[in-house]
Amino acid sequence: RHDRRFAFSLLPYTALELENATHQEELPPARRTVLCVMGAVRGVGGIDSWGSDVEPAYRIPSDQDIVYSFVISPSQR
Repeated sequence: RHDRRFAFSLLPYTALELENATHQEELPPARRTVLCVMGAVRGVGGIDSWGSDVEPAYRIPSDQDIVYSFVISPSQR
């Protein structure tokens, strides 16, 4: 299928570097690019409290694999 959606981020820092920095000046000098591809993203919780689960239609099944294939190529300037 060609209509499967996914989310991605392309950042000069790892998730750990971003989590550990409380201010921008605490981030190390950028020396790489970190690509994160997410096949699905789950919300923060249910509709009535932090303790309830999300509605069944929005749950991500943990017993099923999500398979994608794509090509990363240099940009043409």
